[in-house]
Amino acid sequence: MFENVVIFGSEGKFGQVFCHRLAHVAKRTTGVDLTSGADSPTTEFVNFQTAPDVVREIVSRADLIAIMTPEDAAVEIVTTYLPMAPREAVAFDILSVKQPITGVAAGAGLTCSYVSVHPMFAPSTDFDGQNVVITEVCGDSGAEVLEGLFRQWGARTSRMTADEHDSATSLTQVACHAALLCFGLVCSRSKLGPETLRKVETPVSRVLLGLSARICSGDPRLYQLIQEANGEGPAIRSLLAQTMASINTGGQLGGEFVDVFDAVNSWLGEDAQNYVELAARAVAEDATLD
Repeated sequence: MFENVVIFGSEGKFGQVFCHRLAHVAKRTTGVDLTSGADSPTTEFVNFQTAPDVVREIVSRADLIAIMTPEDAAVEIVTTYLPMAPREAVAFDILSVKQPITGVAAGAGLTCSYVSVHPMFAPSTDFDGQNVVITEVCGDSGAEVLEGLFRQWGARTSRMTADEHDSATSLTQVACHAALLCFGLVCSRSKLGPETLRKVETPVSRVLLGLSARICSGDPRLYQLIQEANGEGPAIRSLLAQTMASINTGGQLGGEFVDVFDAVNSWLGEDAQNYVELAARAVAEDATLD
């Protein structure tokens, strides 16, 4: 049980998720944002822009500080407000790229524990069974506290350095999002309308287009930030383009296509069949737009 929890960015999508979750494990929760929602479950609300002195005061007595804001605001919070947090407090962000914010936090002279967290799912998805990555920056208790909290919510936690995290997410986010957006963009640039495509879509194309649409229903600024802020983004997108070119060559020549299949199956190893079964379950829903 936490005594005083502060949630910066409390009115955002993930902010609301954490507000509702933390309301059950804290005696007092304070939401900090530019506007207050009518249905916020927090005990109180403070305007980040008009009441900076109040923000400083609540941070100075907090034992858990959650930063649910974009990077620019997170940097301001870390450098301006967190230096006055108690030594026993735990602070964390949920930014998608770790190297910039962890560098800022490491150089901010904080006495509290600071952890950079990444829920590897959208705010519309529940914690249960999902991955949460924990990157410890400073302090000696924050990672353990948050690991216990997220596991209590049913999540699977892993610890990574900022470098390890950004390298791995260059595949699961940068390359993945780029590939899905490319598929949707190719469809949009074709001469076919969605009503025609629906007549010939397969379970696989339906899922891929659905995933592309899911991304495009979100905030384009967030997805652009993921592409631009990850230091390995340019290299991984270049590799993605090279790989597409090699698949095109294999398709024309025939024989090289075998190498594509062999490379993927060899990399997956014993996990290959598990992913085949996962894909089978995904397409077995037989969902349509009708």
